[in-house]
Amino acid sequence: MKRWTSGADGIQISPAKLKPTEENLKLIFEEKSKALEEVKRLPEILKVDELGLPLEMIEEIKVMLDLYQWYVRGWLICTQAIFLAKKALTTKNLKDIEEAQKALIMLTDYRKSLASRLKDTSYNHLVYVMLNTNLLINLEADIRSSLETIEKSL
Repeated sequence: MKRWTSGADGIQISPAKLKPTEENLKLIFEEKSKALEEVKRLPEILKVDELGLPLEMIEEIKVMLDLYQWYVRGWLICTQAIFLAKKALTTKNLKDIEEAQKALIMLTDYRKSLASRLKDTSYNHLVYVMLNTNLLINLEADIRSSLETIEKSL
């Protein structure tokens, strides 16, 4: 878990906001959930089919919007898994460990679905960089290891 940090490089985040308290987790998860809901509304807002663009361009835009939804959904799921694991590491409470394990299952399911979505595709290499399932495997392993360490210490 030490390799996984929250916040982008160069952005100052108050350490208090990173503490995995109920209040902070609620705010963080709501922000990510709201972002996903907004991204899901983009096709309705853009109405690509009504722009009079060539069919190939319409299809490309729809693919980009779909991939963007996958990306934002991944941020939500990764954020939940990371912060719930941090909370479990902090509290060592069985309920928190169970919540973190559920988030880990969601992360694994997301990664498998994403891998299926990307299978046999030939997008620009940046798509595969931004939706890197190998990094998700590493994150899963880190979280699983951290949770196992907690459970052994109980």
